This record gives sequence, structure tokens and C-alpha cells, in this order.
Amino acid sequence: MFLSTNPMCTRIVSRTWKKDSYLNRIVEGWIIDGKSITKRIQHSEVWKNRFQRHVKQSKFTKVKVRCIKSMSSANHRFDSHSKPFARGVIFFDAYLTTAQSIYDERKNSEAGKDAAAWLRTVDEEACVQFAMLADAGFENLNLIRFLDDEIFDKSQVSDQLASFMSRTIYLFGPNRGSLKAGFAELMMETLQRPKTIFVDNGHRVLGGPGKVTEGILKRCFQRMWNFVTTVETLILQH
Repeated sequence: MFLSTNPMCTRIVSRTWKKDSYLNRIVEGWIIDGKSITKRIQHSEVWKNRFQRHVKQSKFTKVKVRCIKSMSSANHRFDSHSKPFARGVIFFDAYLTTAQSIYDERKNSEAGKDAAAWLRTVDEEACVQFAMLADAGFENLNLIRFLDDEIFDKSQVSDQLASFMSRTIYLFGPNRGSLKAGFAELMMETLQRPKTIFVDNGHRVLGGPGKVTEGILKRCFQRMWNFVTTVETLILQH
């Protein structure tokens, strides 16, 4: 779900996630907005280094990595947001721990207040939706790469679009493929491990067995299915 120089890819984004207030809050609040934790990490050497350290110290990361340089992206190139979306899911424990560190160590600063605001909104539903957006972004990025190639074979456009739709229908349709082979699958596994969030002189537990209910999944998949049908309409109009 990320913008490209290709106008159709641009419309796939601008006319989909912005139509759903919940998806828009996730995209803006987690990634794009200047007050998001992602931007706080991106624009601070302190928090960038702290994030890297948390990634290296994580006991649960399946990806072998020597160094994650950043969570950086450019708002004028939405395709670049695929990186922080993916890393936000893959290294979610480090992402959450960094946000907690910003809040704990900078409570009275703007960064600390932003971290507190984000921590208040993080729940199981937001995490699952974030991961599904990462799945959608990955699929759209593959389409972007094809269409942005200056010498792409125009005779293959229809096949590429059909393949894109087929994959997104599999991910977010009745098969719920994103829970079997996608970022959402990884997030579901991550949420099996409870994590304690400390904010506003209290604490609450995020995740744990059974915390992602069928009701949460239904709402998340319904939003993504609306994305699929909107994209399908745009492609047919193209």
C-alpha cells in the first residue's frame, strides 16, 4: 500500500487506506506522522542506536541480522515505507521496547509525550492490523517494481495485475492467507508472548494466549477486504 511514481500505484494507496479511518490512523500514527515512534527512531541517533541494540538483544527474532541501520523512510516516496512496516513487524519486540524507553527516559519531552500517546493506543487489534498492512505493502511493492521499470513489457501488465489481485485475495479473503504465510502470521506468533506496557503510572499486558480473538480477526480482515475491493475497482477503471 505504498506510493510509487506510477500513477496507478499512487491511486492504489491514496484511494484505499485513507478511506478507512482505522487504517489511516495506523499508517499515520505508526509510520508517517512526524510524531510517530518510527519517525522518532529515524530522526534520533540515540533512539536509532537503542533500537539496534534491542534488535540484537532480542531472543525471539527469527531473522539473522548483524545491524538494522534504521526505520527510515521518505514521505514523498511511500514505497519506501515498506521497510519500516516490515521491520516494525519482524522486530516488534524491539520496536515496542524502544517506545517504552523513550517514554521512560523522556517523559516530559515532546518525544516522551508522543511515546506515551502511542503506547496508550497499542493493543492486539492495532498490532494485527499493522501486520496486515505490511502484507499489503509488500504485495504492492512487487507491483511497483514491475511498473516502475522503464523497459517493462507492456504485454505483461494484465498478467501482473491479475497476479497482484490473486495474491491479495488469498491474503485477505476467505482463505485468510496472511495468517498462514505473511507478516500477520509472524505478528500472531509474536502476540502469543505477553508484553507489559507501563504508562500513566499504571501498566497493562499486551498479548498472551487467546488475546487475539475471532472478533479482532474479523474486523481486521473486513478492513483489508474493503481494501481489496477498492483496489479491484481502481484496476478495472485503469
